[in-house]
Order: sequence, then structure tokens, then C-alpha cells
Amino acid sequence: MTSYIDQQGLTERFGADELARLVDTDGDGTPDTGRLQSAIADADSEINTAIAENYGVPVSDCPVLTSIAADIVRERLYDDEVPDAVAGRAKVSRKMLSDIASGNLRLLDSSNGLIDTRSAPAPASAARMAAYSETELSQELDYLT
Repeated sequence: MTSYIDQQGLTERFGADELARLVDTDGDGTPDTGRLQSAIADADSEINTAIAENYGVPVSDCPVLTSIAADIVRERLYDDEVPDAVAGRAKVSRKMLSDIASGNLRLLDSSNGLIDTRSAPAPASAARMAAYSETELSQELDYLT
């Protein structure tokens, strides 16, 4: 899966020193990729879960999702004591993500073109319902009532 942010993008945004300090668990001065990749994967999952109802995920070429991912990854890399500025940025990014998920904000690509929501796959529940035969659907509905 393509991630919304990578190590290079995080380094460009927050600096090599901060990144190394957050993910250098063995003290050799270089980021430990396992910890970093876990934080990136967690951020990707959080973003994809939030927007999957309206967009085909992962969404490519979307600078705002890259920015949101960077803020979420950065916050996740701080273990217990997250600085207020870092927590504040992550909070704003999650609010934007919520607004995207609800349809209050639309996604633009790097050329400022609107990213089409119609190309999104059907939600899993709708896909399951579409795959049911009439008999199976009737049995499910009877069970629920």
C-alpha cells in the first residue's frame, strides 16, 4: 500500500534531529524504521478508515492528506509527553479529516483538481448486501426484526 507520508517527507517537515530523537530507540543517531513504519501505517489506517465511505482509498496525489498524515505520525511518535504544539496540530488535522469524512470538505489533488468521490468502492456492508440473493436477504431481515 502507498503511504500518505514517508520518512523523507517527515524529515522535510520536522527536521532530521527531531525525527531521530523520536525514533532512535537504540541511540545510534538514525531512525529505527520499524517504529517509524508502524506509526506511518497507523496514520494511514486512521485516514483510510475515516474517508473510505466517500473515497477510494488510498487516495493518491493529495497534499492535504500528506499534511494530515505527517501531523498524526508525529503525534504518535511522542510516547507519553506530547508537546502542546504537536498535539494541537494533530487535533486540527483530525478535525479536517472529520470534515472530509462528513463531506464538509472535499479533497483536491496537487493541481488543485477536485478528487472524484464517485470512484469510491461501495462500503463493505453495501457490497455484502448486493451479493446476497433475495432469499438470503429476506432471512437476514427476518432475523433482525
